[in-house]
Amino acid sequence: MTYVNSSDDPSATRTINFVVSDGSSANPTSAAFATTVNITAVNDAPTLTSTPANPTFTEGGPGTVQTAPVNVFGSTTINTIEAGQTITSLTLTASGLLNGPNDVVVIDGTVINISSGATGTTATNGMSYSVNIPGSVAINGVGDND
Repeated sequence: MTYVNSSDDPSATRTINFVVSDGSSANPTSAAFATTVNITAVNDAPTLTSTPANPTFTEGGPGTVQTAPVNVFGSTTINTIEAGQTITSLTLTASGLLNGPNDVVVIDGTVINISSGATGTTATNGMSYSVNIPGSVAINGVGDND
């Protein structure tokens, strides 16, 4: 006999009782034999799925208003797997940056300049962020304010 549990949040132990029967009407079953399965929980890595939009952004010409921002990802879902957990950080990297403070992303309703040393807190959920640019790649860390 084997035991398996497909839950990502199993309880710490399971008790399994074994009883056998010979089908006779007199004393048809044995005494119960119990065993305990101790379960060691494992923290599963969170999952991130998203569909790259691969958009084209058209800049405004000299003296004109910049065109509307474009979505770079769609259908994004993040799952902690285990119940009761939260996402505490997200790292975004961007390469090919040429325009310094003119390169921006919008995260959680906040416009974030992709320039090294930029820090702050997002407007919608109060997540802290910081931008670091080693070379030409921006690394934008977003996380809980706790």
